[in-house]
Amino acid sequence: MIELLIRDFAAADDDEMFPSFRNFDQANGFSWADGRADALQGNNNESTSEAANAYGAIILYGLIMNKPELVDKGIYLHASTGSAYWQYWNNIDGYNNLGGDYDNFPQGYDKITTSIIWSSGADFATWFSGAYAHILGIQGLPSNPLILHVGQYSDYMKDYVALGLSESSNLRPSGLMDDQWRDLWWNLWAMTDARSSLEDYIDHGLNYDTEAGESKAHTYHWLHTFDQLGQLKVSNELTSDYPSALVFEKEGVLTYVIYNFSSQPLSVSFSNGKIITASPNSFTVQKD
Repeated sequence: MIELLIRDFAAADDDEMFPSFRNFDQANGFSWADGRADALQGNNNESTSEAANAYGAIILYGLIMNKPELVDKGIYLHASTGSAYWQYWNNIDGYNNLGGDYDNFPQGYDKITTSIIWSSGADFATWFSGAYAHILGIQGLPSNPLILHVGQYSDYMKDYVALGLSESSNLRPSGLMDDQWRDLWWNLWAMTDARSSLEDYIDHGLNYDTEAGESKAHTYHWLHTFDQLGQLKVSNELTSDYPSALVFEKEGVLTYVIYNFSSQPLSVSFSNGKIITASPNSFTVQKD
């Protein structure tokens, strides 16, 4: 049944029941919310993180079931979605002042990000709210390791969090209105400044409304985990040969985190030369 569901939204070219990749647009590298194109602007997509969650789940299922073809498919879809997010939603090359053809935002656009991508443009908005906390926060839910790519660029993330919290009464998640996802913003802030996020969380206390897909226990775990591990280090500069391996850096110390889904010890190599033998069916955590 799970594989039938995967085929429904990520079928191969030769599938006899379902369309190839359903809503995923291979030319653009991301999925559309639907294929109807029933608006003047054409098709649209809002929350890339929701798509990343679905495609990342294919990777995890493939690892659990030892199905390399599903792992590879999930990696392709998730990596493409993450790259498109950085280029089209955040204009990361324009942000880094590469100029010219690298700039994906129109001249005069005064935000570092957008929220809804259309076939013919973009909107700094959501379908349900004009609050900045929602417009930017919707790219970070559901909050779990499958959306860690949103914190890939630390300098950008600091500016992203500042913009997302610019309507908060104290410029922190604690100052947001009750329906503006304080917990998600604590989680997003933790990806670039875990100590400040955790302090704001502790000062505010547990009397807050949770986002529909979040829990207070998960937020507590997330904030304390990032406070211990630091910032995500895995990027184009540091990679591994296993999909469920991550590296974090705090005060110059690297922490390698691997979950080995197999029943045998697994040798995991990193592009900096580090090799770690991961224990079967469990986490292996090693500092360097």
